[in-house]
Amino acid sequence: MTILPSPLQQHSADRAPVAGPWIEDHGYVGDQRGSALVRRDGCIPWLCLPRFDSAAVFTSLLGAEQHGFWQIAPTMLMDGTAIPASGRQYAGNSLILQTTWSYGGNSAVVCDFMVPGGGAPRLVRVVTGLSGTMTMRSLLRARPDYGCTVPRIAKVDRLHAIDLPEGDGGRLWLDADTPVHLEWGDLVSDFTVTAGQTVAFGLSWREGVDSPPPRPIDDGLLKFTLDFWEAWAARCTYAGPDREAVVRSLLTLGALIYAPTGAIVAAPTTSLPEEIGGVRNYDYRYAWLRDGALTAGVLRKYGYLSEALAWACWAVQASHSETGRRQIMYGVGGETELPEMELGWLPGYERSAPVRIGNAAADQLQVDIYGELAIEFYNLTQADNSWARRLGSVIVALAEEAEQLWDQPDSGIWEIRGPERHFAGGHLPPPPVQIHAPDLAPVDVAVLRVLAGISRDAELPVELRPTGTFLDYVDGLRERCAARTDAHLIALAAAWDLLPTLTSLATAKEQQ
Repeated sequence: MTILPSPLQQHSADRAPVAGPWIEDHGYVGDQRGSALVRRDGCIPWLCLPRFDSAAVFTSLLGAEQHGFWQIAPTMLMDGTAIPASGRQYAGNSLILQTTWSYGGNSAVVCDFMVPGGGAPRLVRVVTGLSGTMTMRSLLRARPDYGCTVPRIAKVDRLHAIDLPEGDGGRLWLDADTPVHLEWGDLVSDFTVTAGQTVAFGLSWREGVDSPPPRPIDDGLLKFTLDFWEAWAARCTYAGPDREAVVRSLLTLGALIYAPTGAIVAAPTTSLPEEIGGVRNYDYRYAWLRDGALTAGVLRKYGYLSEALAWACWAVQASHSETGRRQIMYGVGGETELPEMELGWLPGYERSAPVRIGNAAADQLQVDIYGELAIEFYNLTQADNSWARRLGSVIVALAEEAEQLWDQPDSGIWEIRGPERHFAGGHLPPPPVQIHAPDLAPVDVAVLRVLAGISRDAELPVELRPTGTFLDYVDGLRERCAARTDAHLIALAAAWDLLPTLTSLATAKEQQ
């Protein structure tokens, strides 16, 4: 297979040569359950279904071709005989990715999408001729369980059934309205399209090995998916500058929602490195409470209150604990056990190893999550008063839990793997937001504001670390600010101007 160089690869002089396309050369498609990445050369090197955290079927993103991919492109490109011109875009305000190919007077477009809704998870690829005649090839190399399994493939009528490992609980089905043959473990199809002619492929997941095959590919799937996302985007209430970019960003956030539960994943991938060649390569296909709260706040603000409330329901249910300490993340189904392991057979993106699945940081203490949750829960009660009773008691519980933990060292928002420390984000107040605490009783929001932290990963100097009771700590900060002898606190007082309000509200709380 020949990899099509992107413009970034050809012209970027400030980056070292790499073996494959840049991360930013991948387009994203999803159905609010699972996800796939599509490269500029028509190759899908990453696919997880039926869930974001399911074992990947295609994993060449983190390895090589032997670890699985699915490419649909002009035959001349895949044979290496010529490089046709290409371009791509999303269809309107949707997650339908269109890749256009042209060579001479011949051209075709490939539409890639995952079908949203409650049906069987399905990745669909539709090739349509635009002009002349384009000879195309589809090459699907399924390698379940993150590229370590060569599956058994059986032909059933015009479909192909791809067996998944026993623990994955399902089977993949490839449907196509053009002949497909099995070639050394790959599913291959060579075909041509003329102007107006369409050839469609569908890869579906069905639960259980005895489940019936999916219904044939329907011409209406493309329209259904387009209408779904167009309607979702139309709910956006933002009317300021760069609306198109804002809508596209919201669509991306919307695609990270796991619709069956309302959870919001941090990312659809695992082990893409923080720096090339580095070892901080972690699995982000889980739902962080902090990230979810911030994302829910954006959704709430711009017309997606129902999605924000669905997240709140999930967060309350998933994070409830009899131990008085909430995890920082959970599985999209509320799972608490996210055991971390390394996949030694994968070399990693641009050889950034190790590749990990699961996330051991789930067991970390990060004190600021209590504040982030309380702030968004409170804001949701202001957006919909009917939720005040349901979320008010949760906010009180968060305050009670936080009061037991607020002075403890933690792992910080960047999840340091090592000894816990006193990070600023766990003890000092963030920039002010609009919160009118008297609307809730008892008034616990003030305490939580001190605990919340946004992007403050600095370790606190010894003289600023918590001592005594919460109120004593706040009073001490005020006195030092008033004396203007401490550079750290002078900066805090000037930037936030919150300490007088916090102290008065905290005093009121202790007098209750």
